[in-house]
Amino acid sequence: MYFIMSSVANIVGPQAFLSYQAPTYSTGWQLHSRHFCCNILLFSVLYLVYYRENRARDRAAAGTEIDADREMIEAFSDLTDKENKAMRYKM
Repeated sequence: MYFIMSSVANIVGPQAFLSYQAPTYSTGWQLHSRHFCCNILLFSVLYLVYYRENRARDRAAAGTEIDADREMIEAFSDLTDKENKAMRYKM
């Protein structure tokens, strides 16, 4: 979502700074501010999602032990974050 919003803002943004609004460029700054606020909101939601997922994975892994060999196999295997339950999101 961040990449999409940034790409759209980079394309649309310069078009919003209208020449007849010369000293203030109110439309351009409003669009820029809204984009910035949306990015803050998206990152906040992403942080909460990662936090909940890490807590759920920690609760599920409580009491189980993984030996060093199994940990290395999982670290270098070609698994997604949904498949690799030992993976934790960095915050």
